[in-house]
Amino acid sequence: MASLNLLVPNLELATGCSPAHMPGGPPSTLAQTLSQRLLTLMHTSRLVDLDELRIWYHPPKINPPDKMEEDDVNEEDTKSSVKAFWTLYVDILFISLDGNPFDAAWGAMLAALQDVRLPKAWWDADKEMILCDDDASMSKPLTLSRVPIAATFAVFAVGKAGAKWILADPDAFEESICEETITIVVQKQIQNLVWDVVAIEKTGGFGVGIKDIRQLVEMAQERWKDWSEVLSNRGGAPKKQSGSSGEMSEKARIKAETEERVRIKMEKLGMPPLKSIKT
Repeated sequence: MASLNLLVPNLELATGCSPAHMPGGPPSTLAQTLSQRLLTLMHTSRLVDLDELRIWYHPPKINPPDKMEEDDVNEEDTKSSVKAFWTLYVDILFISLDGNPFDAAWGAMLAALQDVRLPKAWWDADKEMILCDDDASMSKPLTLSRVPIAATFAVFAVGKAGAKWILADPDAFEESICEETITIVVQKQIQNLVWDVVAIEKTGGFGVGIKDIRQLVEMAQERWKDWSEVLSNRGGAPKKQSGSSGEMSEKARIKAETEERVRIKMEKLGMPPLKSIKT
């Protein structure tokens, strides 16, 4: 997938999200670094399965009129083949930046990818091109193979041999006074409930040891539970019922509201009330 460049994240900080990133400026070093980190993690975590992006061509079955002509049929012409791939472009724009941009960008990207729907696409042999159906009901949702969550920590140390404090989800001020940061990406396998450490990125300093990393992994697992709940329950209000039952309940609500407004209006006019309203 990496060789085909099917995943293209682009992170934009020049939106006035902070005094250091004013609108209209060129891409900063931080923006390019974050984009590359997102791309690397998307590939190493195998976030998207390649099969989800394939566009297949299924040739029609050829039924020869008699058995003598079966040898003339080319087997290669009857096999299904991949003609193209979908390319996912992920554009991330920061509105307000106050530290720890990677965790926020990664979480926003996961939420966006979970809402992706790929139109029905097929290879037209006559036109020799890919065609898409504009009917949204024919589209299919993009299925993520896993949902890894990133948790970033910063280490504030006093002197070379002094005490240290590990800060979770550091803000901009905390990042400016900390020389050492560590990002841990974890994923929980739903099948056997086993935790996977997808990636560990550590920059600057020597304050974090093996014992500290184990504790940070446990904290990252708790962060995964929080993010997983947010991603699964995002959207706020419960979804409306689909199908005929949902449509009937909506019609019943409109009918009841209409009858109530008519009843109040007729009472004000001194007219006898109606028993029901035909629809």
